[in-house]
Amino acid sequence: MRIFVAALLVVASAGFGQERAFVNARVIDGTGKTVERATIVVRDGRIMSVGSAAAPAGAERIDLAGKTVMPGLVNAHGHVNSADQLDLYARYGVTTVFSLGGDREIALRDQTRAQQGTASLSRARLFIAGPIPTSKTADEARKAVDAIAAAHTDVVKFRLDDNLGRTAKMPAEAYSAILDEGHKKGMRVAVHVVTLADAKAVLKLGADIIAHSVS
Repeated sequence: MRIFVAALLVVASAGFGQERAFVNARVIDGTGKTVERATIVVRDGRIMSVGSAAAPAGAERIDLAGKTVMPGLVNAHGHVNSADQLDLYARYGVTTVFSLGGDREIALRDQTRAQQGTASLSRARLFIAGPIPTSKTADEARKAVDAIAAAHTDVVKFRLDDNLGRTAKMPAEAYSAILDEGHKKGMRVAVHVVTLADAKAVLKLGADIIAHSVS
């Protein structure tokens, strides 16, 4: 069985001030093209080239025969509760996670965001929605979006779901206000929906992301 290695982990394994050549890899580049026995040249934590050329003279050689290198995967809808989960994601080749709602997301963002721009990062990068509004009126909805925007989350996310009839669904005046206020503040809005009718309703109001498939 071939072992899949995310590109981020290849970069992270290459320290600064040196040049490394990862040779004999099978590379899936994300465009539909596959390069067999490829050479990946990494310098100062950055991928400089990927192709069939020989390793540069003087570069440290790392043999990846039998392994496949591919761009990091993106989980566009997760729920991250601890920084340890970001390590686990990376081990499975997921290098970016969009965590769509949770009470601990802002604290986790503050804990992890400073390192996300570093080439030596060996865990998944985290982007968040923050607390999920449960507003019942338009006024509550706008205040909730104000708080989320003040926390500088990456998106606003709300649920439009009655949990199979066990709870009341958010009123139209409330979710319409969330969408309106979110867009006024320049934020994208994601919506948890489970029915086609609800998906059509929020899309007409300009929803940016439908967070689930619908029935």
